[in-house]
Amino acid sequence: MTVRPFVDFYRKHAISPVAQDISDFPMHVERRASLYRLLGIPPTAVTGKDLIEFGPGSGYNAVATARFGPRSYVFVDGNPTGIAHLKNLIARYAPGLDYRAETAYIDEYHSDDRYDLVICEGVIPFQFDPPYFARRVA
Repeated sequence: MTVRPFVDFYRKHAISPVAQDISDFPMHVERRASLYRLLGIPPTAVTGKDLIEFGPGSGYNAVATARFGPRSYVFVDGNPTGIAHLKNLIARYAPGLDYRAETAYIDEYHSDDRYDLVICEGVIPFQFDPPYFARRVA
């Protein structure tokens, strides 16, 4: 049996421990836009593109990214509680977003779809075998 310390704990206790104060939503979106620019990805590069995000947690960062206008957005997370929180945030902050949320372990997820941008923020370093996990996500 594969052990996934974080996700297994979150599932067992039906929690999603990731939360942010996004009460100033425009500022939250600007912080994310600044991060993307720092990474060499202008937010306009997301506009009209197909995205996949592995480990979106409760979706706080995803709703900001959704404001950049992707064509489609797929979320993959092994924590059903996080996915539920993500859906609630999308309904509130990005109601027109074309998205699909998959409750699946990231290392077991498979899709033949192609994406313009793959996001996997804050997940890889905490895996038992980060190089394998990064290859799997890629």
